Amino acid sequence: MKNFSKQHGFSLVEVLVAITLLLLIVTGPMKIITDANHSTAFASEQVTAFFLAQEGLELAQKGRDDLMLQYFDKQFNNNGNMVNPWAKF
Repeated sequence: MKNFSKQHGFSLVEVLVAITLLLLIVTGPMKIITDANHSTAFASEQVTAFFLAQEGLELAQKGRDDLMLQYFDKQFNNNGNMVNPWAKF
């Protein structure tokens, strides 16, 4: 018979421990990378939302300014003098 005590190699428990450690070592950085990707995508969406909101606000301000300019243009005659709104009465 062969003598089993002189065999070289790893036991099943050693292999399972090595696989578990390898999975723990690989899983940690993968989780960090995944979280970083999600954070980057979220930040990009926030920047886009900020610029879209700013564009909407600027459009509303332009509308307000255009209305004010129309009003003030009616307050002056062709010579550039201010029209007296009470002159009609």
